Amino acid sequence: MKCYAFVVITACASIASAQYNHDPSSQFGPNHWGTLSFSNATCGDSVLGPVGLKQSPINIVTSGVQSASLIPLAFRYKPTKEVVENTGHYIEVVYDSGSTLVVGPNPTDSYSLSQFHFHAPAEHTIDGFQFDAEMHLVHTNALGDTAVVAVLLLSSPTGLDKFTEIINTAPDMANGEAEGPTPVNVLNLLPKAKGFYTYSGSLTTPSCAEGVHFFIMKNPVPITPAALSKLHSLISDFPNYAHYPNNNRPVLPLGSRTVLKTIDSQGSGDNDDQ
Repeated sequence: MKCYAFVVITACASIASAQYNHDPSSQFGPNHWGTLSFSNATCGDSVLGPVGLKQSPINIVTSGVQSASLIPLAFRYKPTKEVVENTGHYIEVVYDSGSTLVVGPNPTDSYSLSQFHFHAPAEHTIDGFQFDAEMHLVHTNALGDTAVVAVLLLSSPTGLDKFTEIINTAPDMANGEAEGPTPVNVLNLLPKAKGFYTYSGSLTTPSCAEGVHFFIMKNPVPITPAALSKLHSLISDFPNYAHYPNNNRPVLPLGSRTVLKTIDSQGSGDNDDQ
């Protein structure tokens, strides 16, 4: 498995210490991540609650979100080989170098895409509504800061074939890697309308490190029921998950943070450099 410096605390460490899972009732679940030996106390636990004050995911209450004239996201993504990994905590597609997300005018506003992966059901909720799955596009900039684009996925018979191909390509065994039949360009897996919510959050797996710039796309993308079913089946076979079929972290308090959103007329078309 390929590991990248900015995700050592997620992909690589999680494989080396597969004891944690996503079952809230488990001693290795999210209510206890902060007390597990490999974890960072920032995750918190069932006694202390969240130690970090900027944890993810959150429930986005639309009535409390502030509209803002935000710079549109520039998705400068290229095709990559369809290398699919089973990390034992999520299904991940490793991305070749050369694809970037640009969020502003400064040099540090350019983030390189390293991988995207899936959580089922979704981690972020909108007014308490939980979508069927969520795709995270993980990026890092020249300073090592992390930006995550979250795409909400909704079950539909018209779901994208590429999701099905990726999930069917995924190895059944943890730490496995397989290559799919055709390249993938994650640009084609984004919603056409590019409006988004944004806030300051954290990684949603141990170490729950904060300072992550989250962009949650407003509009969902369809995924077939069959692909969702296969995804849950793969999750249930992760080590130490004891057939628990979900890999979403429960929502955490927003606290004093502010969530911004693009004005409705913003991001309604494609602004992509391919």
